[in-house]
Amino acid sequence: MTLKLSNFKKFIALDERLKTPISTQISESLTRMIYNRQLFLDEELPHPELLGESLQVDRALVEKAYTNLIEENLARFNQKYYVTHHDFVYDFYGQPLPIEVALKKHGYEPRVKYHPSVIKTEMDLLAAGALFNHPEVHEKRIDYYADQYLFAVTYNYLPVQIVEDMDQFLKQHSMSDALKKVTPTLRPKATYQAVIYPEHVAKAFNVPVGRTGLKIIYDYFDKDDVLIHTYHGYFTSWMDVQFFHDIDTLISQKPA
Repeated sequence: MTLKLSNFKKFIALDERLKTPISTQISESLTRMIYNRQLFLDEELPHPELLGESLQVDRALVEKAYTNLIEENLARFNQKYYVTHHDFVYDFYGQPLPIEVALKKHGYEPRVKYHPSVIKTEMDLLAAGALFNHPEVHEKRIDYYADQYLFAVTYNYLPVQIVEDMDQFLKQHSMSDALKKVTPTLRPKATYQAVIYPEHVAKAFNVPVGRTGLKIIYDYFDKDDVLIHTYHGYFTSWMDVQFFHDIDTLISQKPA
């Protein structure tokens, strides 16, 4: 349901005393409305002239604000202006399902894209936070789409000694098959974080650098407490993670 014009006026606060242009203040307010789930995918935005009259600003300023949203892939124009941001909530605590299964359960058609495996050294992995004690590690990126929307960017890290050619191996086996080659049991340690996306992840999601989201890390140890496999997943949605796009405060909370 499209929000009433009065609701937009309620959530868009303008201050001519600020150095920030009025058009930017409008687009920033609309961005917050989108990420606070006050505006949803395919929701129609008010006509620029009507919103301008409501806010007592020139129509051109509203059109410029909408252009800002389009440039950030938050809106589109097709005779009218519509929200294009897509948010899918995946309950990682109460719904421990594989990503593809969860997407299907919520009515989406999942699609998976495999990127070529890259060999990383121990030094290369420091920035990624993968603390392997191995000279070389496979970095295998796998992207998950909910219909046409990129939902998750994931990385799997395995020592090169386990699988020599990761891409060729995964054509016939699963990631778990590779792990079974070295140990019969694995002990996982999970971490859930609200993070600022690394630059390459922000680029993948096609959002401005500095945007925040959910990161999940699974470290898998063998019986001798040796790190065998690390999984890093960046998601476009969040579960019990509070984040703010206009300040640096990031708070991660597990449900009671």
